[in-house]
Amino acid sequence: MTFWIFPKSKPVAWRFRLKTYLSKTVFGEVVSALRPLAEKKAQTLSPSAEPGLAVHADAMRFKQVLMNLVGNAIKFTPAGGRIELEAPSGTAGSSSEGA
Repeated sequence: MTFWIFPKSKPVAWRFRLKTYLSKTVFGEVVSALRPLAEKKAQTLSPSAEPGLAVHADAMRFKQVLMNLVGNAIKFTPAGGRIELEAPSGTAGSSSEGA
C-alpha cells in the first residue's frame, strides 16, 4: 500500500511504502550503524525485541525515526552509560481498545 502526503509548507510529496518487517531485524540494522558512536563514548547499546514481533511501516522512515532516537540517546547519555532499545509485545497491561 502506498500513501502520498503533500505538506503545506513544501512543494514536494512524500511517498510511504508500508510493509511488514520484523522489529528485531530493523533494530539490528540501526544498532549496527550506530554502535561505533556508542563505543566511542564507552556506552552499552542493547537492542531487545520480542521474537516474531513485527511492525507495519515504511522501512526507510521507520529506520530514520529509530536512528534519530538512538542517535539522540547516544548524544545525551553520559560516557559509560547504557542505552536500551526495546520493543515488548505490548500485551502486558496495555490495550488498544477504545483508542
